[in-house]
Amino acid sequence: MAPKTASVSPLVQGDVESLVAKSATGRALPQVVLPLLETSGSDEVSRICVCTLIYVRSGGFMLIVPDEPEVTDYLTALGAEGEGDGAAFHSCSMEVETARGQTLGVADVCLVDLPWDAVSAFFPGSALKQSKFKQAAQLCLNVDGKWARPNRSSAEEMADTWISSEMDEAAAQEYHTAAEDEPAFGAAPAVTGLVAGRRSLLQPSRHPAGDSDVDVAAMQRRITELELALQQRDQSRPGLSSSPMMKTPPLFNTSSRNDVLRPQDISRLQQLAGAPPPRVASAETRRGQVSSAVDQQDHLLAEMEKEAEETQIAELGIDQMDGTADPMSQILLAQLQQNALLLKKL
Repeated sequence: MAPKTASVSPLVQGDVESLVAKSATGRALPQVVLPLLETSGSDEVSRICVCTLIYVRSGGFMLIVPDEPEVTDYLTALGAEGEGDGAAFHSCSMEVETARGQTLGVADVCLVDLPWDAVSAFFPGSALKQSKFKQAAQLCLNVDGKWARPNRSSAEEMADTWISSEMDEAAAQEYHTAAEDEPAFGAAPAVTGLVAGRRSLLQPSRHPAGDSDVDVAAMQRRITELELALQQRDQSRPGLSSSPMMKTPPLFNTSSRNDVLRPQDISRLQQLAGAPPPRVASAETRRGQVSSAVDQQDHLLAEMEKEAEETQIAELGIDQMDGTADPMSQILLAQLQQNALLLKKL
């Protein structure tokens, strides 16, 4: 039933998988063209439908089309031509936006699951620039007459809900498996639209979310990005000076490397230091000699402490105080007498 369009190459399975894989890191979902009618006796296509790819699985692919009977009837007949289970449909509403990402509102759409046998009826979105499709009437999503495309997050949410609830069990399991499979390096992943955050909605994980391989891989990629950003920031910063930054102005002129202070520097130091204490650089006057009574009492007390002298003998000098002695000698003698009395009571 597919119209013949020999001038433009139709898509194959690998093309669809590549389109979905390349769009996984972007914001917009890839679009494809479905010719609906051909002009009689001409290579020109008179009516086309602009579709949006979202997921792929081992047995087919999923796309978003306008919820119009003309489109769904055509896809039903197209799916019936293959050997598989045919086309499956799910009508819903999702957020749509302009090509520049401006939100337009909510539009009625239809999610379609098709087997790979139907892929040859589709053409890449770049085919809209070909002369064969330029004059064709376009059937696409629109809000108040404005061309629109599905919002990626809203489209994935609606598709995930359909897969986890109402889709045929065999096809849903293929989407589950495609979401869990890790692609080989350089190979197109089977399903790249299913983000890790929605895997719990599609299929319960056997491990806690924090321990899953997807979470670990995501954290490792994030760590690598942060380390790279840190290295780039350090490289862009100017080198730090080896000398510490001074918070106050220098005392002297640091431009000169001469270690000898200039006379004006010495004068400034003396001015800042102030006058010296009055006794600096002067000989300390020696204290006067103690009296003989004090010296004698000190000797006797020392002998008593060593238990080398009897107490009654030491007491002979306690009352021997010279009235003419200086006050310091009198104080020392009184302290020695007091210590002698304490020793006597021990």
